[in-house]
Amino acid sequence: MLFPDEFDFYPKTWFLPEQIEQFQNDARSIHNNERRRRRPLTTFIVKPSDGSEGAGIYLIQDPTHCNVTNRSHIVQGNV
Repeated sequence: MLFPDEFDFYPKTWFLPEQIEQFQNDARSIHNNERRRRRPLTTFIVKPSDGSEGAGIYLIQDPTHCNVTNRSHIVQGNV
């Protein structure tokens, strides 16, 4: 809030499983825009939200490949 121009790099974030439907819809929309502009598709990082020290982190481009479990995850994409 103090320095918005210096700290504008926070990626778009979704919290799973609560926002899985929103994430999948947003990812499809993002990819459709990228296809129209002939740009590479955004890769999203999926990681457990409980500080697993690297365990359980994976990358996806297809939003349906997100393994939603009872464990909370964060999905981020630099969009």
